[in-house]
Amino acid sequence: MTRIFLRHYTSYVSSTLRNYIVSLFNSGSRNEAFKLARQLRAGGKPIPVISEAEAAALEYMGDLEQAKDLYIALGDAEPENVSYSIKAAIIELRRTNIEEANALISGIPYTYYKDDPVALMKVAEIRAALKMGEVLPLAYRARQLGYSREDTHLTYIKLFLNRESMDNSLISRVDEVQKDTTVHLVRGTEKFRFTILDGDLIDRQREELSLQDNLAKKLLGHHKGDVVTIKDTPLEQLAYKITDIQSKYVSAFQESMSNFTTWFPDNAALNKFEVKNQDVSGILRQLDRHHARTSEALAAYRTNRMPLAVLASLIGRSYLEVWTGMVNDRQGRIFASTGLREDATDEAKMISTAKEIILDISGLLTLSLLKLTDRLPKRFDKILVSQSTLDLLTEELVNLQDGRTPQAIMGRGEKGYFYYDVSQEQRDAWIEFLQGMRDFLSNFATVIPVERSLKLTAESAEQMEGLLGAAGATSVLAAQERSVPLFADDLGLRKLAQLEWQVSSFCTQSLLADLQSETVISDDEYKKAVRQLILANYRHVGVSANDLMWMLRDDQSHNANTLPRVMHALHGPECDEDSAIGVGADFTRLVWLETLFLQEKLSLLDLTLSTITKGRPIPQVLAKFKRDLKPRFALLPLQLLVILENIRLWEQQNRLKKGLVGE
Repeated sequence: MTRIFLRHYTSYVSSTLRNYIVSLFNSGSRNEAFKLARQLRAGGKPIPVISEAEAAALEYMGDLEQAKDLYIALGDAEPENVSYSIKAAIIELRRTNIEEANALISGIPYTYYKDDPVALMKVAEIRAALKMGEVLPLAYRARQLGYSREDTHLTYIKLFLNRESMDNSLISRVDEVQKDTTVHLVRGTEKFRFTILDGDLIDRQREELSLQDNLAKKLLGHHKGDVVTIKDTPLEQLAYKITDIQSKYVSAFQESMSNFTTWFPDNAALNKFEVKNQDVSGILRQLDRHHARTSEALAAYRTNRMPLAVLASLIGRSYLEVWTGMVNDRQGRIFASTGLREDATDEAKMISTAKEIILDISGLLTLSLLKLTDRLPKRFDKILVSQSTLDLLTEELVNLQDGRTPQAIMGRGEKGYFYYDVSQEQRDAWIEFLQGMRDFLSNFATVIPVERSLKLTAESAEQMEGLLGAAGATSVLAAQERSVPLFADDLGLRKLAQLEWQVSSFCTQSLLADLQSETVISDDEYKKAVRQLILANYRHVGVSANDLMWMLRDDQSHNANTLPRVMHALHGPECDEDSAIGVGADFTRLVWLETLFLQEKLSLLDLTLSTITKGRPIPQVLAKFKRDLKPRFALLPLQLLVILENIRLWEQQNRLKKGLVGE
């Protein structure tokens, strides 16, 4: 009865209903707006505005197929409303359906959006992402129409810098004043510039001239260096020298770049540094401020184990930038688990009965680093992923393929300022890594909508995304909605998922142990993966004495030296003291049973002592270590005497070093 009532009165109260549904959606009550809009349509033809709210809700929850179909149907009903086709094209771009996105954008008549600066710029952005060319003409016109908007200038700058080679002819050097050029004039101290255009958007106040303008006619055909007489009367003679001729696109770019911070001083997206007389102190001060902010954020991250998304927000970097920085910098840390034995036991039980999992971006990054993503489909019936996770990879790849990667990096570290070039090989390797993850998701994972995301209020959704990032938030909600375990390597996210949303999760090491027990990976593959996790700065990674012994032998056979860095996993305070001492004692016993020269054994003992005492009170640790050694060497009393004597000598040398340092 309710559905019939609403449909019967739609024609009479459509304006009220539309306003109500739009208000619901915009206020964050997306679920109510979605239900009402769907009820009104009742599976029939789309209703303008009302069905747009339905499509937007579908898109928000990640049901892109239905959202796209609804946008296309809306576009068929209102062909002159190009926003529908644009939104459908963006969806196809998110789904990496390049041909479909291209067809949608190509099918929009230019006359439908030529006077809409937002639509012009959006079409230009999509064409750039699709490498379709003809980007700058659209962006230039959008800039003319949206000249007072800061986002218009920012987008124009971005599109100009990342233009495709097919647009290069539009900005090539110009030798003659002609249509679509900017001419620079000088007369004494007077300086002018005029852009000569042929179109319907010409503003004399912005120094734009029509081809039919008398001044333009006097300038056309002249070259750089020419002196052009503008006025010659008995009362006044004006002649100007042409100092430069540019493409209008270059001139617009330079104007936006040089004036942006003056026009929009409160926008931090673009900053201008002036270097005078080779004085770079302004740049260095900015690097100092960024270093201080980053150091403070990293300290908070290490102390509080906050989600990586929060850290990324605090230091103004993307999630993927933060992750790759953490795994490649020796000072980096990725906290994936608590390291507690009881937690590992619980996770093992969880994985053993799981048939489906939700794959978070952090887990995907780790497994891709280990090159073990292909093992997931062998272990689980379904690998589920949110659309936001796929979007994160797609957006990064689009940015990279547009050339939005740094050619060099300048910054400040603990040891001072640094600068290094980013090679093409490094950029290509990162693109290949990201592409591999996206291909895995496309081929082996199921992208699922997350209806629960609609039920969050606008404030709750904003807070959740602020804490976990869009990909993390939807992964947690998907796991909650489906009662499926979450595979994540972000301890901060995992803690919040359990406390706030009652979502259980597991980390990569627990997964590796399960894959090993199920013979999906071999023992050697397990140990290699554990070593790689530690070398990539993952912390709370459990490592046994047998693992360390395997790594020692592997180092010897490959003439490598990874063991000292692997043993960082036992450092305090990140590793439990008793666990570290126990592993150290077990490892010492295995070393003494190995056929090694005595000097090698003593060297490994020194490494073990340095490891287990790092970040801990030395006398207390050594007392426990000696106590744990005795039962392990009950049948090797002579060897124990040698070990205890060398522990005494090591402790004595350590005290001496501290004394010298103190002096």
